[in-house]
Amino acid sequence: SWKYINQVNYWEEDRKTGQAEGATRWLPPRIKMQPDGSANIHLDITYRHPSGRTDLTEKRDLSISAPSADGSYTIDWRAHFTAGVEGALLDRTAMPGEPNGQVNGGYAGLSIRMASAPLAVAFLSARGPIVEFTRDRARPDAPAVACNFFNSGRDVGGVAILSDARNAGENAPWYLINSARMRFMCAAILAPKVRSIPPRGEFGLSYRIVVRPTAWTPADVQQYVEVWRAFLRAEGGAGQRRVSDSR
Repeated sequence: SWKYINQVNYWEEDRKTGQAEGATRWLPPRIKMQPDGSANIHLDITYRHPSGRTDLTEKRDLSISAPSADGSYTIDWRAHFTAGVEGALLDRTAMPGEPNGQVNGGYAGLSIRMASAPLAVAFLSARGPIVEFTRDRARPDAPAVACNFFNSGRDVGGVAILSDARNAGENAPWYLINSARMRFMCAAILAPKVRSIPPRGEFGLSYRIVVRPTAWTPADVQQYVEVWRAFLRAEGGAGQRRVSDSR
């Protein structure tokens, strides 16, 4: 989810109405399933301002692989965005160190909220284990992050998110939470700065999510990143476009 589009909150619901200020709406998805268990899903999404105008549209394509012999699978997540006639200012809660900054600042974008206790968790990136959390938060820059799960010391699998280098550079910003109440991984695309999309401007985001029944190591994560990014280079980065005048 985006947090703010043109100063309207699309993430948090009003406690009284149960509705977010901005409306995220989608048409019935188009789904193609294959006998091997793979699938492709397409969603047409609109982000609608309270005035009724559409400030952003999204074409989202998910390509889910067939499960491998051990049950692992991948989700290639691609989104192509087009701003409305007013343009789109994509913003977030202010970061620590910014005016009115908060400890939870910076989140917006592709996120996973994971199960809490009794499972234990461990976070890592392609660079190594992530063990330094300030007030339960960590903000690494890395090409990918992962989370492993353990039940009474037994490895029960993990999930990784890989970021296309064209999203936010070779080492993308991430926002992680590890607390008793909440485990959270966010590809914090807006953490470095807000993005201003001109009227009818376009841009794309691309991620690979990998779910597997065994724990990740930093070397595993790095290997997946290198293989996937080589694939993206070979195919020419289909679906990727840059914002012409983002700031």
